[in-house]
Amino acid sequence: MRLYQAGERSAGVCEHCKARVRTLMEYRDYTPTGWSVTIPDVLVAVCERCGRVVAVPHQSTPKINASRKDGDLDREAIECRISRPIEEVVDLVTATLGGDRTVIRPAIFRYYLNLVAEDPKIAQAVALRGAQPASRSKNDRRITIKVRRVPWGAAWSAARDAGVVSKGQLVRGIAALAAHDFDVTAPPGVFAAVEEGWARASSARRRELTSLAKAIL
Repeated sequence: MRLYQAGERSAGVCEHCKARVRTLMEYRDYTPTGWSVTIPDVLVAVCERCGRVVAVPHQSTPKINASRKDGDLDREAIECRISRPIEEVVDLVTATLGGDRTVIRPAIFRYYLNLVAEDPKIAQAVALRGAQPASRSKNDRRITIKVRRVPWGAAWSAARDAGVVSKGQLVRGIAALAAHDFDVTAPPGVFAAVEEGWARASSARRRELTSLAKAIL
């Protein structure tokens, strides 16, 4: 098996150019066909006409397979629409914890999803506070969070048992719990109003999540 190096030239069929073309080996961030994840720094053969990836040498396969094993295949995407106030609640909690928004925001949701899976009272509280309020804000913002399939399955099952009927309701409920834990006062009508007894142990949750955020910074 030949080991290629960046800068070497070869040939291949470019699907974009519809022709056999000269190619150049170079390291790029590469998104395999059908994937939603991009793998950084992969050696690929690039068309010298259009700059598209024509082929991937065998030596890059182990890195791609490792990303497949650790990446999307064992993850579930939580995708839903939320209102701007709810997005801003999540952003404010994220900013309070500090660090990279793309890292801290998923960590917040993973933390609360684990609580939903483990504690029926938390699951019920999330279901109630995530219920669509009578004074409805326009759901014109999209949020996507990737979580591992096994803990997600447990959390979603517990949430459904508690009365959650959609991912949007689950996300709103988690945002409400996070807002309470971090003393964020949301505008009236953003969350459904329920008794506050559901939110015990708020200080302990805040400390745990703060420690988690520090560990991943």
